[in-house]
Amino acid sequence: MSKLLAGICLCCVACVSCFPDSASAQILPEAGRATEPGWAPYVLVSPQTRIQLAQMPVQQRPYRPLHFYGNAMRRTYYRGTPLPSVRQVVPVVTRVLLRR
Repeated sequence: MSKLLAGICLCCVACVSCFPDSASAQILPEAGRATEPGWAPYVLVSPQTRIQLAQMPVQQRPYRPLHFYGNAMRRTYYRGTPLPSVRQVVPVVTRVLLRR
């Protein structure tokens, strides 16, 4: 039972990283902005965008699907914990389960 629960928790974390809310997506955060960045709607980036992202500190880069390490670092920096909030997990898990 505990393995099943651990698997479900892991899936929830992965779902939040893989299926962000596209309504809050933004490509690059504004310069000098002190608020948490939004989600980027892509996994792979163009060479020009890659250069821009490489010049930014990790905390200012946008969240990106499948980029678990960078996303966890940003959540730790802005929220004090690497785990996504329940408010983020529940809608994503609901969408994934309703697709079946």
